[in-house]
Amino acid sequence: MKLFALLSIFVPSLAFGQWRVAQDIPEDFHMHRGFYLSLTGGPAFGSITINATNASFGTMKLGGGSFQFDFKIGGVISEELNLILSCDVISRSFTNSSVTIDGSSVSTITDVTARDAMYGVGLTKYFMPDNIFISGTVGIGDFTMDGNNNSYGSRSKSGFGLQVKGGKEWWVSDYWGLGVAAGLGYLSADDQADPFNPAYSARISTTKFFVAFNTTFN
Repeated sequence: MKLFALLSIFVPSLAFGQWRVAQDIPEDFHMHRGFYLSLTGGPAFGSITINATNASFGTMKLGGGSFQFDFKIGGVISEELNLILSCDVISRSFTNSSVTIDGSSVSTITDVTARDAMYGVGLTKYFMPDNIFISGTVGIGDFTMDGNNNSYGSRSKSGFGLQVKGGKEWWVSDYWGLGVAAGLGYLSADDQADPFNPAYSARISTTKFFVAFNTTFN
């Protein structure tokens, strides 16, 4: 009887304390639910290759230091599976690109800036509670090349692109996570026709590896 009396005093108090703590925690605290926003930035490695036909060169490569930026916005489509659907913009820029033509490095009379960009649909899967994720994006993209101060420029046609990425995030607030990621991307597109050389054709492509810092609101 004494044990029963003690339990009748302490158990309700304990239960009330747990209920109170639970009430203080938001329903979606440290969970992937609802609106999703992700920003990623970091160095990328891999040249842009132009394989041409009926041109003054056979293969041209643009390389050098480059920076990649990802922007993803969307929402959770399955809370049980921690699955997120998003609209993605992925872009990389080369500044003062090095140029190699048919295997030989060449000097340019002006600085060359090259860019590849992709716009697509992405799917992200989180593995909880470790907050490790993998994501994939498919879409269309193109390439641009500009001279110093935009003195000249060219843009390719649109082509197919894809990207896969994986990483880990750590919660730094109720809904923000910071982490690191690495991935691979591919993009390929035909170049525009040359009005001065109707026989000209070229395929532009890139395969890149990147590492990045990742921040997510969810």
